[in-house]
Amino acid sequence: MRHEIRMRIGYGLVAGLAAGIGMGYLLKGIENGTGSKVYTLLLSVDYVPGLRDIITTEFAQFGIHLVLSVAVAALFSLGYRTNSARGKRLAVIAGASVLLGVVLFPTTALSSRTPELSDAAAFGWWLLGHLMYGLIVGAVLQLLFERNPGRP
Repeated sequence: MRHEIRMRIGYGLVAGLAAGIGMGYLLKGIENGTGSKVYTLLLSVDYVPGLRDIITTEFAQFGIHLVLSVAVAALFSLGYRTNSARGKRLAVIAGASVLLGVVLFPTTALSSRTPELSDAAAFGWWLLGHLMYGLIVGAVLQLLFERNPGRP
């Protein structure tokens, strides 16, 4: 049992890093191309007292993003069911990721550097980033679980 949990968390680590890096690059590209501050929102720690004074570089902020990405992917991995249909597993993870994006978008109101809460384009880009995150997590988990069929 412990071995299975460690393996699942390890799968979440791999999936979370891949998806977190992919999401970061996507949102940075969108921000650079459109001016929509979605990458700034992704990295923003402005609303966390104390943290905003310590985590000041893009590198450190991206590190925080990756830690959270791995934690979310590990939770997806712990709940991953190998006995359900492939498409269903991917849809559930992608849908949950988009829902997470919906829940997190209002944090934009807590910073002066991020998009306005009413910015529909930013909201759309933000959801696209979360959809891509979920699709990458789901695809990586699927690959890892299928490559090790005798495990979890």
